[in-house]
Amino acid sequence: MDEQLGKSSETGAVVADTAPESRDWGRQIIGALIGGALVLIIGTVGQRLNLVSGSLTQPMLWGAVVGALFGSSSRLEQAGRRLTRRDVPWLNILVALAGMALIFTLFYVLTRGILMVVQRFMAGARG
Repeated sequence: MDEQLGKSSETGAVVADTAPESRDWGRQIIGALIGGALVLIIGTVGQRLNLVSGSLTQPMLWGAVVGALFGSSSRLEQAGRRLTRRDVPWLNILVALAGMALIFTLFYVLTRGILMVVQRFMAGARG
């Protein structure tokens, strides 16, 4: 099968290739499951030793998020490579994570600013 053209050499029919982005979803899910399970196990041990108190739901979800990020490191590397134009995997991943943090921070600040304006508007309308 000709990979570049997506045609089968035997029949000449066009065959749809799987996009490279869709191949990593399994790694993300496995990473999320492993991350969540590790945090749950460590948290349970911490609760038994009276080192951790409260619910483990939020830490477990954060563990899943971090695990999914590690599972998608190839995508992060590809995104960072587009910005740095270098073939240094750890730098590319770091740049991609920093870019995501920057975008999240911008959205957070923008949302907080809009909320403050709306609250002032609502307070002025009442009084």
